[in-house]
Amino acid sequence: MWFIKSDFSLFENNIVNFGQSYGIRLSSCNNNSIIRNVIFNNSKYGISVSLSNNNTILENVFVLNNNGSIQAYDDGLNNSWYSNLESVGNFWSDNNGSAFHLIDGESGSIDIFANYSDYDKDSIPDYYELEVGLDITINDANDDLDGDGLSNFEEFTLGTFPNNPDSDDDGLIDSVEVDLTTDPMFNDTDNDDLIDGLEIQYGCDPFSNDTDMIYFLRSLSNLVFQEKNKDRELLVS
Repeated sequence: MWFIKSDFSLFENNIVNFGQSYGIRLSSCNNNSIIRNVIFNNSKYGISVSLSNNNTILENVFVLNNNGSIQAYDDGLNNSWYSNLESVGNFWSDNNGSAFHLIDGESGSIDIFANYSDYDKDSIPDYYELEVGLDITINDANDDLDGDGLSNFEEFTLGTFPNNPDSDDDGLIDSVEVDLTTDPMFNDTDNDDLIDGLEIQYGCDPFSNDTDMIYFLRSLSNLVFQEKNKDRELLVS
């Protein structure tokens, strides 16, 4: 959508998805307000402000524009990408919670009240969904991508990986660790050099490092002894 020599206009509450082009492009435009638009999957800048001054760009949602690079451009003067009065800026799919978001272009503009976007409104930020392979276009908060018994939203809040059923690779799937209250992101909860999965397998205590290795070695010794007895029995028979 290209505006040329347009002044004192309001562009609000639109979904802008033009694919192989810019989302919103201002050329020689002054004193306009670009507010609360969803600007999604445009191959060039989501918003490009060129030779344009004193425009307000606020509360827009920028998702996957410019092929994953910086999503907005500004080479004008006094264009505002945030409001000090309302402490609001824009929402960006490549923002991970940082308050500062850089705008490309010679003006050196910055959004100092930037926030992460949540395009599908599933309470999981877009940047996180993109990192772990979730779908930012549908509400998949209650789905279970890796089949470990925890929903995608639960994994986001717990800090586990929704694309790995055993986030710490200790032999226990994440939901089991949550039930046991062992640490699903650290494979040795009691820090005794025996991973939690082995502690459970051999009847040790994953919360105590006092005797675990003794129990483990004893259990392992018993298993070896049992296997040797089986071998002897086979030889005798």
